[in-house]
Formats: sequence, structure tokens, C-alpha cells
Amino acid sequence: MADGAAVEGGAGAWEVLLAGRQHIKTSDVQEVCDRFRELRGGGAALSDSWLSLQELTIVLGVSGGDEKPVQPLFQLLTSADDKDAAVSTRRCDLRVLLVAMAGLTRAKVPDRMRFAALLLDEAETGFLTHEQVALIMRANTLLGAVASADSPALMARAQTLVEAAAPVAGGTTQMQITHDELLDIVRQRPAELCISDPPWKRAKTSSRATTARSLVATTPATTARELPTALADLPVPDGSPQATEATATQAASQTS
Repeated sequence: MADGAAVEGGAGAWEVLLAGRQHIKTSDVQEVCDRFRELRGGGAALSDSWLSLQELTIVLGVSGGDEKPVQPLFQLLTSADDKDAAVSTRRCDLRVLLVAMAGLTRAKVPDRMRFAALLLDEAETGFLTHEQVALIMRANTLLGAVASADSPALMARAQTLVEAAAPVAGGTTQMQITHDELLDIVRQRPAELCISDPPWKRAKTSSRATTARSLVATTPATTARELPTALADLPVPDGSPQATEATATQAASQTS
């Protein structure tokens, strides 16, 4: 059901998700992730996340499989290097979509970025590479963009950011940062990660005073099951131990 007026300015490509609402629910993100697993036959890794227009339409659950309302979003998510290719050969990255969708919820910025870190770190290393940081930056950029972000430029910015924050071992910079280091950047220099107010908040001029408060970090999470309530039902890499434990923990809390 519609949740207020449609977002102005940023709704365009995202309207297929917003459907007249100002923001989406975290359950909407979970449903997209579930449809992706079903599409891939279950247990698919998010690294196998490149989707055709037809597949994106299925993952979004568009009624009747109509690709027309999905095309603007598909175009937005398609990499710049792929823009001139035939539609039938283009692909978009589901991971970018999921990180951006978290930005369309009412979750606070640190919670969204923690979710993104857990989502991309499928191996549960506790680290992110500069490629993964660039993916987060691209998703953040697309929330307010009218065209795809410049991927090479974002990759270069992410590399510089990681080099500045990454530890040095044996005189060599480790080209990865921890989840906590990412959240430190979120708290101190959010613009470096291309973070801005989400479309639903930009549509509310009265909410400008809350922008600074939205960047205040909540209690850090070390595992997916410790995600704050605002994102408790967002997807984690499917098949992982914490995903199973999170489900069991949530069920136990509901029956106690």
C-alpha cells in the first residue's frame, strides 16, 4: 500500500520499487534477495549476482513479467562500459541494487553501511577490498543520480580511501579495511563514501535538521545476528552460519 506521496526528483528509476511510497520496508529487500536465490536455484552466492533485464524483472517481482517499468532502473544499474551494448547482453549487479535499496529504507546511515559490509564480505573475513568499497560508493551515488556513476573514477577514489585507512604490514599497505574502519569513515567523513540524504528524506524539507543525527553510529555489530533492529530482517549472505542462527534467534525471541 502506498506510504505517502511519491518521492520527487529521485523517484524516476526507483519508482518500480517505491510504487508511490516515500520509502521501502526492509522486508522488501529481503523479498528481492529471496527471489534471487529462487532464480539461481537456491544457495547462490551473491558474487554470482549479474542479472539480465529479464532476470532483474523476475527478482523485483514485477507483475506479469513486464520489463518496461524495470528498464529505467536496469539502465541506472548497468555499468558505463556496458551502455552501448545491446540490451540482451547487458547485465546489472544485484549487490549494488541491495545496498542502494537499504538506502531507500528508513534505516540510519551507519546501519545501512554495516549491512552493506556484511552483505559484501561473504567470506566473513572482517575486511573489505577497495573494489567492494567502490561498489558501496556506486550504490550510494546512484540513489541521487540520473545516470550511472563513473565506475573507474569511483574505483580510484575507493583505492585512495582504502590506502589512507588501511594498516601497513612489513612496509606494505594492506589493500583492505575492516568493517569498523569503514564505519569510522561513515561517522567522520560520510561524503567520501558518496553518502547523502536518501530520496525520501530529500523530499521532506523539514527533516534537514535530523541529517547530523542520522550519522550517529549505533552499537557496533560483529555478526549478522547482531544487526540493529532497523535492519534485522535484511538479507545476509545465504547459507552462512549466522543467517541460520539469526533465524533461530528471531524465532526464539518471538515465542519467549
